[in-house]
Order: sequence, then C-alpha cells, then structure tokens
Amino acid sequence: IWLLSLELFFKKILILREANKKTIIGIRAVFERVQRVFLSPKTGIVLGIFVCAGIAIYALWYSSVGRFPVFPYVGNAYIDLGESFLQGKLSLLEQPDPQLMALDNPYDFQQRENVPYRWDASYYQGKSFVTSMLYWRILNGWKANETNK
Repeated sequence: IWLLSLELFFKKILILREANKKTIIGIRAVFERVQRVFLSPKTGIVLGIFVCAGIAIYALWYSSVGRFPVFPYVGNAYIDLGESFLQGKLSLLEQPDPQLMALDNPYDFQQRENVPYRWDASYYQGKSFVTSMLYWRILNGWKANETNK
C-alpha cells in the first residue's frame, strides 16, 4: 500500500510541475509583452513627455514655495547691495519705512513690533545697510588674496 501512495505522490508532483511550467511560461509571455510595449519608440516618447512635464510641474511648484500659481517676491539683500554699489552708495537704495524712522528707538523690538522693516538689513541714521565681509575688507584695507592668520 505504501508503494501505491508513493506512486500517487510522484504523479501529483509531476502534475504540479507541469502546471508550474505553464504558469512560468504565462508570466514570461506577459513580461515579454509589457517589455515590448515599454521599449517601443512611441511609448518612449510618451513616457519622456510625461517625465518632462512632471519635472516642469515640480519646478514650478518648488519655485512658487508651494503656492503655485502665485509666485511670492523673493528678495535678495546682496543683489540690492550690488545695485547700491553700482550707484556709488554703501546704503541700500530702498528707503526704510517712515514709521520706522519716526520711532524714538527703532532698535527696540517692542516699539517696531507692528512696523514693517527689512529683516536682513541694519538701520542707521535713516538708511538701511546690509552687513557684508566686503565692508570689513574695505574698512580694514584687506586685499582679496590675504588670509587671516
């Protein structure tokens, strides 16, 4: 009797092996079809367009600080400083808010709490300045090729 059960066991293994071969062949056929579709020139062009569009949308979203289609003004104090230097001035061309100039002590945070002011600029005698290593080098007479020792 154990010989009969062993024979049935091997027949089941052979049946499963044949079914497994058919499954593998089916999976391979599906994979080959998918590969043919994705490797065709038309699909490559369409995928390329989608990838480029995705990159462009991400770049627009990123440059709008997540507020696309509204692009906030992003100022750069050093660009403004360069414009001032081109005009022959050390102070920024942009004048401080008149409310700031009217304060008794414009350096006191509590007094200027509701007054608009430029965050990255220093206020001195009615003008705005941007502190830069360039000022330090000009005032101390350092040359560009000198190093601190």
